[in-house]
Amino acid sequence: MSTEFHVSGLPVTFATKLESRWKATIREQLAEIQIEPAIAVALDFTLLSMARAGHPFDLDNLCEPVLSELSGAGWFRGKRPGLRQWSATKRLGPDTGVSIRLGSTAPSDSNAAPNHLYKGKLPRKGTDPTFIEWVERHLARQLDLRASDSVGLALQFGSSRLNIGDIATGRVKNVIDCLFPVIGGTAGAPNDWKFDALYVKKEVEGLGEDGLSIAIWPLE
Repeated sequence: MSTEFHVSGLPVTFATKLESRWKATIREQLAEIQIEPAIAVALDFTLLSMARAGHPFDLDNLCEPVLSELSGAGWFRGKRPGLRQWSATKRLGPDTGVSIRLGSTAPSDSNAAPNHLYKGKLPRKGTDPTFIEWVERHLARQLDLRASDSVGLALQFGSSRLNIGDIATGRVKNVIDCLFPVIGGTAGAPNDWKFDALYVKKEVEGLGEDGLSIAIWPLE
């Protein structure tokens, strides 16, 4: 079973002046939805523009306020580590807001491109030299998406303990930020605004607690 609804409003990223207003909008509209257990969520954002005040919207940053409010409302049993799978997309359109589907599964596009397996400690910052070196050696030599303006990304983690619902300070964002050798940008300033589709999952069989599978591909 799944629950689907649309939150109307103007989505913004976390740590901005308009975040509290957007989170209040989400909270008000969530109040009318009956809470059911969920371990997966799909978020589809509709925006009037792909940037605000000259700053492009990063898809993972758009997810943070929504996941915060969903958790606070009691979904995932009120704890973001209870989230096992999520996906997100962003597009332009007049019906601005975010369409939310909660349930036991979320869309997955992990077969859209070859999977690259990483084994070891996950980066704890977006400038982690060890992980960036792996990206340069195993991804950037095969993939060059610096000229692409729309990219898809699938991250599959073997760990069952990882909190994939924490975007602001969690490992998912650290991994995304370290992918600049493939998508362009620099350490600390990646072109992660290029990601128009994200698919994230944990507890993936066969990867082990320290395994991460990455698939990245152009959407254009």
